[in-house]
Amino acid sequence: MKKICIIQQECGIGDILFCQGISNVFKKQGYDIIWPIVPQLLDTIKYLKTDAIFYNKEEDYPLKSLFLQLYHTKQIIKTSEDDLFLPLGFSCHMIEPYFKKVMQSKYTICGLDYKMWKSNLNFERNTEKENALFYDVLKLKDNEDYLLLNQTYATQPGIIKKDLTGFLHVFGNNKIIEMKILEGFTLFDWCKVFENMKSIITVDTSLMYILEKLNLKNKTDYFCVTRGPHVEEDIKELFSLPWRYTYA
Repeated sequence: MKKICIIQQECGIGDILFCQGISNVFKKQGYDIIWPIVPQLLDTIKYLKTDAIFYNKEEDYPLKSLFLQLYHTKQIIKTSEDDLFLPLGFSCHMIEPYFKKVMQSKYTICGLDYKMWKSNLNFERNTEKENALFYDVLKLKDNEDYLLLNQTYATQPGIIKKDLTGFLHVFGNNKIIEMKILEGFTLFDWCKVFENMKSIITVDTSLMYILEKLNLKNKTDYFCVTRGPHVEEDIKELFSLPWRYTYA
C-alpha cells in the first residue's frame, strides 16, 4: 500500500494556499496527500492545481481515526506503517518563540524554506464566471478605475468584519467595489476584479496570496490593515507587492 501523509489544516483558505509547497514536497517523496477541510471551502479548493486529495472533514476519509487521535499532539508523527501526520495548524505552537511567524512556521516544522510557497501555488481560472462577476454582478466596465475594499476575513460561518472605511481617503476619491461573499462565486472568481483594480485596501487575508500570482494593472497602491500590531512583521516578508501596512 502507498504511504499517506495526512495534513491538519482544515480551514483558512490562505493557509491552504500557502501550504501547497509542503504538500508538493511530500507528494514527491512518495506520499498520497490526504487533506481534510471544512465543507464550506470545498468549492474554492476545486480551483487548485494540486495532487493533494481534499476531503470533507465531517465525512469519512482515509486514516480519519488516526487523524482524530493525533489531532492535539502538536507533533509530527510517523506511524509504524510510515504514514505521516503533519499538524500544520499547530505549527506556531511547536517552535520558539511561540505564536510568532505563524505562516513561516508551517514550513519550519517540516524543515522547508517558506519562500517556495509562491512557485508551488497554481490554480485554474474560470473566465466565464470571472466575466459574469465583473460585468453582470458588479457592473464594471473595461478600463474603469476603482478601489477594491475588502473588510472581511476568516472562514465561513465565522466571518469577521473589520471597519476599514476610515482609510478610504488613502487613495483619493475612487469608485469603491467592496468584496462580499456571493452565492455561486468563489474567491478565485474575483481574479478579473483583482487584475483590473486601480488600488486596494484590505485586511490581511487569503486574497494577498492570489494577487502574487496575477498580472495586475495596479503597480503601487496596496494598503493592508493588519489584525494585530505584530502581524506586519510576520507577513511582510511573504509578499513581493508593495504593501503599506497599518494596524487598527
